[in-house]
Amino acid sequence: MFGDSMMRNVVGAVFLTSAATSAFCSPYWIAWEGTELPEVQGPWLRGFGYGGAKRTINNGILTYDSLDDINIWDYSYIERLRQIDPDPGELLVIEWRLNVRIVRGMADPEVGLFSDGAWGVGFAYAEQKIFSVFENFAEIPIVPRVFHEYRFLSPDMRSYELYIDGDLARRGAFSQRISRSLVGWGDSVQGAASLHDWDYLRFGVIGIPEPASLALSLCTLGVVACQRGRLFR
Repeated sequence: MFGDSMMRNVVGAVFLTSAATSAFCSPYWIAWEGTELPEVQGPWLRGFGYGGAKRTINNGILTYDSLDDINIWDYSYIERLRQIDPDPGELLVIEWRLNVRIVRGMADPEVGLFSDGAWGVGFAYAEQKIFSVFENFAEIPIVPRVFHEYRFLSPDMRSYELYIDGDLARRGAFSQRISRSLVGWGDSVQGAASLHDWDYLRFGVIGIPEPASLALSLCTLGVVACQRGRLFR
């Protein structure tokens, strides 16, 4: 998810796997809540290399441990051709809760989004900061080794706001990429190792009242749930 050349050399195959397509309802909402492995719950798929990370679930928390080998990568993703973006009057939302305990290397855990038009945002984690990898590795500081709650909002897949523990941490912009219609997260970097815990990851498109700002939408996250099932091959 790091730039196009680093995507080949550092992240490896992350977020490039093809999958069959099927329409989301709109608005839609897909939530992984830590009750089981993402690919078991679906509709998430798993991509991994060098055997993948050691993954355990305990009390609703999924722990990734790739400390044995910097070549390991292991992530969950959903790919949806032209079925991710919000329509006018809607908002794309991604929410996750993550504790990054150890990172060996520049960064390892990641959350990434690619729009239907191949515009992308990617956040890669070190212990004390986050890199917005498509925005010249802009840095966002975080308190290390504790859980933080993140909320990402975009009305147009060109601009976004990122909130950390309820506070606005960054306003940023998408960058034109190659991959499209894709959301992914996990232990994504080949060339780094880490230990990190995920409580939940949710994403979807919600309707917002008109007019409404991104900040106001934090108080109006009425979600129309999309019936979930095994959507991929």
